[in-house]
Amino acid sequence: MSNTIQPPPELDVRVMVPIDRHTTLLKMFKELPVGESFIFINDHDPLPLYYEFRSIHGDVVGWEYLERGGRDWKVMVTRTEASQGREFTDISTLMDLR
Repeated sequence: MSNTIQPPPELDVRVMVPIDRHTTLLKMFKELPVGESFIFINDHDPLPLYYEFRSIHGDVVGWEYLERGGRDWKVMVTRTEASQGREFTDISTLMDLR
């Protein structure tokens, strides 16, 4: 029996309605087990999304650019530790961690 390492799932959000992109990626992260990753492809630098992840989940978000520029921004997101996260209904504003 061989132990084949599966690559992280990949989602191209460029084909999604822009308003659904953050919600979808935040949900994916919320359901992600510790130590697991997913990759997404965006049409612009998704740095504001990184700050949104951090404001909700704290310092448990691994963020690695795999490609930068043009219409191809590819990022691998990893859950580094457990986090309950903040629910949008629990807070009136999110922290700006820039």
